Amino acid sequence: MFTSRLDAAGGRVSFARARDLAEAVAAAVDPGLPVVLTPELSCLVPALRELGITAGVGTRLAGFAAELPRDPAPAPDCDVADHPAPDLEDLLRRAGTGVTGCLGAVASSGTIVVGRGGGNGGLIAALPPRHVAILHEADIREGLAETLAAVQGSAAPSPGEYVLITGPSRTADIEMMSVIGVHGPLALHVCVVLGEE
Repeated sequence: MFTSRLDAAGGRVSFARARDLAEAVAAAVDPGLPVVLTPELSCLVPALRELGITAGVGTRLAGFAAELPRDPAPAPDCDVADHPAPDLEDLLRRAGTGVTGCLGAVASSGTIVVGRGGGNGGLIAALPPRHVAILHEADIREGLAETLAAVQGSAAPSPGEYVLITGPSRTADIEMMSVIGVHGPLALHVCVVLGEE
């Protein structure tokens, strides 16, 4: 089953009905740090804010930037040109959690497929220290080939890439020791939205 495979890979899985999705996401994020969502999940922003979570949409970070933690102010003798306004990448690095949708999942390996969320799905999934992925139960397939066929058949053509994720980022390239978080988030939480009965 998808749950045990992803748990074995170091991620976490929770289940929620659509009506309880905001609460499930709020339980998976660091409540003290801002949360950035892909545009297709913008409907969750008001509900997360009602729950006391600072949340905003990745393509609309200009207004949201004022709520994110700031880097220390530049020294008074520094030229302002040396400290330009933060860009999307910088703002995402200061967020605590990135929340994306999933295009599909591979049950046999616990892999999720993320992509193209407003053009920022890959960045929102990779830069903040936590990644929360929203996966609809109907989008889970048994194997990779079946999952990729379903994703390609359902996704509208748009620029960007698909990212396949199995657990948090980890590598053993450093003295053959397993290190988490080198190439992406330290934590992955998949929230499976159950189909209504």
